[in-house]
Amino acid sequence: MPVLELSPLLTEAACAVLETMFFTEVLGESLGEPQEYWLTAQVEFQGNRCGWLTASAGLAAARQLASNFLCEDETSLAPGQIDEVMAELSNMVCGSALSRIDPSSKFAISHPRLGPHKPPETVPPGWQGACQSLDIGDGVLRICFAIGEPV
Repeated sequence: MPVLELSPLLTEAACAVLETMFFTEVLGESLGEPQEYWLTAQVEFQGNRCGWLTASAGLAAARQLASNFLCEDETSLAPGQIDEVMAELSNMVCGSALSRIDPSSKFAISHPRLGPHKPPETVPPGWQGACQSLDIGDGVLRICFAIGEPV
């Protein structure tokens, strides 16, 4: 597999989704410390290449993303809605990234898995990956992406 410049590609994919679907501007890369508690959604994909993407955010950032996406006041959101929006965000950013990497290929993306854990920091040996921490105003959105050859 050729070496991919994943960091700028991942930022571009996330920014496109955040701006068009979540009405959220990315202010730049975040250099701050990670949140202690993350809401994380992960999708896996199969096709010409396989891999995964996680979208993770602290509660305040996730709540703001859900509010923007659903066009509802933050105070009226149920916790389940915030989880569902994080799941949808992971799915959309993964699709956006894959369409930039290999626009002519078809991929199957799994149903998102949710978890309250810190996002992964590493990718499997032999795979390529990148993690980007983005300042979205109300906190940090961390997107991690790994891609490799099918087994």
